[in-house]
Amino acid sequence: MKNQWWDDDNAFSGAGLSIIFRDVLLCAAGGFAVLMVVILAAVNKPGSKKIHQSSPPGNIIIESYWPDSLNDDIDQWVKGPVGVPVGYSNLVGEHYNLLRDDLGKNSKDDPVNYEVTYSRGLPSGMHCVNLHLYSSRSKVLPIVVKVTVKIAKGDPGTATIKGGDQPVLVTDVKLRNQGQEINVFCFFIDKNGDLVAEKTFQSDAIRLRSASDTMPGGT
Repeated sequence: MKNQWWDDDNAFSGAGLSIIFRDVLLCAAGGFAVLMVVILAAVNKPGSKKIHQSSPPGNIIIESYWPDSLNDDIDQWVKGPVGVPVGYSNLVGEHYNLLRDDLGKNSKDDPVNYEVTYSRGLPSGMHCVNLHLYSSRSKVLPIVVKVTVKIAKGDPGTATIKGGDQPVLVTDVKLRNQGQEINVFCFFIDKNGDLVAEKTFQSDAIRLRSASDTMPGGT
């Protein structure tokens, strides 16, 4: 029997080569499509363990935000039921860690003015939060700072925030002059790890930054 592909002088040129090249491309495209289906099926496999990238690394999350346009350094200070207050000069305490010390609008790559402190566990007792206006470079006063408290129950990295990321406490405070330290609020956590709303209070007499200056880790 005559073999057209081998006997035809134009078998691997012109139309014949185009047909072969087209078939190769179609096979490659089909293989890629099948591979993507397999990958997507594995990623979305029912019952597979999901990694929650947004899970907080701690249990009590205390955050402070001020306008991103301001080049002002505001420090958040937090004290748990025992131990020393935690802030920029004392990053670790008995229950808390300061994870972000923001110096103001000093980076184009990170324009957000924001500080955050996390607790390790849900220690029962009184917790207090203060703000200190360390440096007012913008000279725009007063500065309005939003402070929020969230509670996450579970192990760090897999904990779920109570209320679906909604804070259990939120307030706006005004810092009116450089060097001012104010108590935002104090709140009480019970033995079940819940905030007891009726025990929340604010006191102008509470100072946390000055208390840390004479304690280990202070400056």
